[in-house]
Amino acid sequence: MARTPSRVRIVFPTAWDRQQLAERAAAWRDDFAIEFASPSDADCSDDFDVLGFIDAAVAGWGGEVDGVMSSSDYPGATVAAAI
Repeated sequence: MARTPSRVRIVFPTAWDRQQLAERAAAWRDDFAIEFASPSDADCSDDFDVLGFIDAAVAGWGGEVDGVMSSSDYPGATVAAAI
């Protein structure tokens, strides 16, 4: 029986995330379904509504998410932990 990959959402993804994950996709693609949330780290403004983003993510991502992560220091790591 085929195993369903774990669904992992990356919040505030960086160009590094996309590049490194693409280069190593063969090592993880059978085990993880990676989803990139918007906005990206580079597109996050100084007045970004972090609490609103967390509320919307929890309420509206549709379906179960197995993990949330970010390589962005702020607000990514804090937001991923809160979610």
